[in-house]
Amino acid sequence: MCSLILLCFFLLCVSPNLVLLTSSSILHNSSSLHLCHEHESSALLNFVKPFTIIDDPYVWKEGTDCCEWEGITCHSLNHHVISLDLSFSGIKGTIESNSSLFLLRHLEYLDLSSNALQGPLPMKILNLPHLKHLDFGYNDGLFSDSPLSNWSSPLEFLALSKVNLSTSLPSSPAQQHLRELDLSYCSIHGSIPTWVWNTS
Repeated sequence: MCSLILLCFFLLCVSPNLVLLTSSSILHNSSSLHLCHEHESSALLNFVKPFTIIDDPYVWKEGTDCCEWEGITCHSLNHHVISLDLSFSGIKGTIESNSSLFLLRHLEYLDLSSNALQGPLPMKILNLPHLKHLDFGYNDGLFSDSPLSNWSSPLEFLALSKVNLSTSLPSSPAQQHLRELDLSYCSIHGSIPTWVWNTS
């Protein structure tokens, strides 16, 4: 009887500590679990590295989960980066033709509007296979003389306002998915084709 009492006392004293220790370990392991794919995290860090960021509200740190970074949204199931919103970030610089931005193959939404981007418009972005929303508007240092007729992305929204497009619009749209188009203040040459009026 005495042995049974001692055993019960031991369990009452020790078990809560074991439970707390186990719970602490679980919380620690879950907090250190990174959902973001490593190659996409590296691509994001390398993308912003060449830029001067005048007013940087985004705290991106190597070794942390990029799905938790400001401006980033990951898919809820496969955790690929599907949205990148760095609008109004004071980003100054050029998106080079070999930019790691093009490695984010699962991007559906990209907004780099209202920054200080310069140089040629990175037309390669129009070939990302899942991109539906693209906004480079109000980067008046961007320019392009390439036609807007060759892209494979299933774009539904395209905004290039104040981007210097010294070209004419194609007689037919590149893709039938396009629903919204903003080419205000773009220095477009030539007449406006009829398909433009079918977008909002």
